[in-house]
Amino acid sequence: MKDLLAIWWGEELKYQHPLGEVLRSMEGADVLESLRRTIGEGIRKLRTSSLQECQGKWEFQLTVPTRFVGTYTIPLLIQKVAEKEGLFLVWTELSEPLRQIHSLVKQRDTLATEALKILDMVSKNIINESSAKISAQRILQKFAELLGARAAVMRLFTRGRWGHYASYGLNSNYLGEYHEIYIDTIPFYRRLIREMRLQITENPMEDLGNLALDLSKVVSPLSMVVSVPLIKNKAIRGFISLAFDEPKPVLYFMTDVLENFANEFAFILEKNEYYLYIVESSERLKKMNLDIVTSLVNATETRDSYTTGHSMRVATYAVELARHLHWDDYEIEKLSIAALLHDIGKVGIPDAILLKPLPLNDMEYNIMQLHPDFSANIVAKVENLQDIVPWVRFHHEYMDGSGYPYGLKGKDIPLGARVLAVADAFDAMTSDRPYRKALSLDQVEEILREGAGKQWDAEIVSLAIRYLDVIYERETMIKESRLEDFRTMMFRLNLLNGLYLFEYLHEEVESLVNNNVPFVFGSMKLPESVHTLPSSAKKKIIHTVTDIIKKDLHYPVLVARKTYLQFVFLVPQYDRQLLQSQLKSLSYHVYERTDMMMEISSYEYPQEKYEVPMVFDNFSHLKESR
Repeated sequence: MKDLLAIWWGEELKYQHPLGEVLRSMEGADVLESLRRTIGEGIRKLRTSSLQECQGKWEFQLTVPTRFVGTYTIPLLIQKVAEKEGLFLVWTELSEPLRQIHSLVKQRDTLATEALKILDMVSKNIINESSAKISAQRILQKFAELLGARAAVMRLFTRGRWGHYASYGLNSNYLGEYHEIYIDTIPFYRRLIREMRLQITENPMEDLGNLALDLSKVVSPLSMVVSVPLIKNKAIRGFISLAFDEPKPVLYFMTDVLENFANEFAFILEKNEYYLYIVESSERLKKMNLDIVTSLVNATETRDSYTTGHSMRVATYAVELARHLHWDDYEIEKLSIAALLHDIGKVGIPDAILLKPLPLNDMEYNIMQLHPDFSANIVAKVENLQDIVPWVRFHHEYMDGSGYPYGLKGKDIPLGARVLAVADAFDAMTSDRPYRKALSLDQVEEILREGAGKQWDAEIVSLAIRYLDVIYERETMIKESRLEDFRTMMFRLNLLNGLYLFEYLHEEVESLVNNNVPFVFGSMKLPESVHTLPSSAKKKIIHTVTDIIKKDLHYPVLVARKTYLQFVFLVPQYDRQLLQSQLKSLSYHVYERTDMMMEISSYEYPQEKYEVPMVFDNFSHLKESR
């Protein structure tokens, strides 16, 4: 016998083959207890006789995994090495199945080490991810590849269903059909939830039912499925499932490894979600503060129709100049706020001066020159804006010292103020004023060149001449485009419910059909029983459905209400399975809020062109036998 199974010293078992701990983890402490009894009997025999060695038999049963189930009888050779010290060696000849188990355990240890490396790498880099879902996607892919899985999915329990959160190796058809699942009819997942521990099946077609039929189209042959619960506060938050195209016996010995990995995985994602929540909250707060500033500026500028939007445009020009000066994002953000607030002090300028349609006289001009100080004093009241106070206060100072309010000269003028000065002048010259029309870009360029080094910083003027004309033309085009888009939208929208007019969708379909452009379309219809409800109840249901659609569906999905009960959907160049998944999700949300189950359908053109007349009417030429 060549395998050292155990070392007995004194009255204790000092060493045991690693296989012993594996068997204990598989079958419990009784396995090792039977080994202790067998060794103990042999040692008593040797101590009470002159024998140097004796034989024994270690018997135990394995009930998992399937391929190793059975009763095992292991021959033992117990040797007396040093009787006084009580040292005994126990030898055996491991059978082939036990050698396989031992080999798998070594493989398990290697995989466990690699799994920890994945978690360590992800936990260090996760802060750079834009979302927890992207992080989950990366972890799933690396973990599946490590274990040799062909596909993997992570599902979380929300709103009474097990919804898709992240996946690897699954196509859009499968994800569209099983974006959310109910587990009541799936024995495999019922066991997972009931026992709250890892589940393995080598008979997925029976254990997973219809879900396995579709999964086998992605993973073929579908030989094994492993699911690990994600547990938080003694409740299952979700689970990870892995699908294999060949059996992986090592997974039977990785219960602890997989469960620990899954829960560490969930913990990392939770930390990432919290971090992203903090970042998003900070961004929302920042945006809210910016919105407040913008609203305040807009309110100030409404006094003068000629300067409406001036501060926003100055901010756009100033930011462009700062980028070409290679400022960092933080400095650019501060400059943008300074540009928005640079003229806020005009609230202290009398209307008779501010709104005067003629050039100002000397006294009026002296009063107008106070507005940079007024603006700076207002901004200085905000603790977080102290850095931009000098930029606001000195944005009308000139390089030759002839500016106001303090006559600063050259480099004594802060760089931020010099940038604002050029941006402010550019917008003033390219905008209409009560006493003149906007100047052409050629005229503006000529004036800027003449004032370079005298009124404005020459380097910044050079950048303005090179880049700001493009920004100006783009802003002008956007302004005109927005107006045209608004007019078009007014003709396309049903102003009573905020959805598109059915006639507009019909025209779009007609254009797509005539040009033979593929598109996806669908329908959601409330049951006829809605008509039996009181008028107020019917209206409430319709409003609820409409609100859910507007909240959950966005461009490029176009939605119109065709009849009182039916909504239709149109998406050019889209994935049908994705639309079907979205319609399913909508119907679930409607059911949750109204107890009404909507009839949904989705089709694609030209493959199912005969369905177009059923949804959009008046396309009889597309009808054909199925």
